[in-house]
Amino acid sequence: MNTKKIMLAANDTTFVYNLRKEIIESLIEKEYDVYIVAQETNFIEEIEYIDCNLINLQIPRHGTNPIADLNLYKQINNILKEIRPDIVFSNSIKPNIYFGMACKKHNIPFIPNITGLGGALLNPGKVQKIASNLYKLGIKDADLVFFQNESNKNFFFDKNIINKSKDYFILPGSGINLNENVYREYPLEKNNVKFIMIARIMKDKGIREFLQVAENIKSKYTNVEFNLVGDYDDLIYKELIENLVNKNIINYLGFRKDINDLISESHCLIHPSYHEGLSNVLLEAAAAGRPVIASDIPGCKETFINQVSGLSIKPKDSNDLMEKVELFINIPYEDKVQMGIENRKYIENKFDRKFVVRKYLECIEKYAK
Repeated sequence: MNTKKIMLAANDTTFVYNLRKEIIESLIEKEYDVYIVAQETNFIEEIEYIDCNLINLQIPRHGTNPIADLNLYKQINNILKEIRPDIVFSNSIKPNIYFGMACKKHNIPFIPNITGLGGALLNPGKVQKIASNLYKLGIKDADLVFFQNESNKNFFFDKNIINKSKDYFILPGSGINLNENVYREYPLEKNNVKFIMIARIMKDKGIREFLQVAENIKSKYTNVEFNLVGDYDDLIYKELIENLVNKNIINYLGFRKDINDLISESHCLIHPSYHEGLSNVLLEAAAAGRPVIASDIPGCKETFINQVSGLSIKPKDSNDLMEKVELFINIPYEDKVQMGIENRKYIENKFDRKFVVRKYLECIEKYAK
């Protein structure tokens, strides 16, 4: 049996199962001893069924409370001291920062994955300065840094968060499992044109723009349906969403595991995000053969071809989103079907998750002790 211990750290088990399952399965197949460190949210039984070790760690996604972050760092230190992994892979801001610091202390090979910048890094000010300095400490001694788009890489270099001589590699996001995410026949438009948004409910995903557009469109069209899927990341929107549900303007479906089915029942996915590493939900929509309306930003625009397989929108611009939603409603049905077919073709050649799995395995062979 291979005695190497491989640790994957992330914010939560939902992320781990949806985006790292194939990596974990490949590691288990090669008889590595796999440890997952994440907050237990969803898919816990599914992860344990893969036969890996799951360690529950409460990782606050937002906030800069120094006492909470110091406590998180201490917990990570204790985990690494007990497990002594041969290499650690991490994702998202806080795991990247604090696992990086702890791995340096314990002399453990470390590879962070920059899955997006987040508001803390993008918005100039005190918080950006704190986040940049922490990130610099966290990934300074990383053996390799994964990025998910060229723009994020340039940001880290331009802000001197990492040295330009640092080894890095740009992944095609988390990729998409093309065997599990198959093309689905485009639904008929018997009664409604169905739009769906799948995201954590928070400002930076463009939730306010989506809700505003849904309300405006429903006042003009009776043959349109808006579905919203995802957990609340910010409860400030709860009352507004409940109000729109009561008015039959949107359907709020909460957290769901049957994402593929929900996408396949839809005619178009809306993703008005402000920033992304590389959007996984856009890959899922493309794999199913669905057109998208998505922000013209790094992390989104790479996943579709504007006016061929989707429609680009300006971020933070509800008027532009309104215009593109109305445009899509009036596109002939056969053209919508063709847009979906083109979207599937596009991602098949660029975003196969097998490539990401191979890269992780290569890194273990090269960097693990």
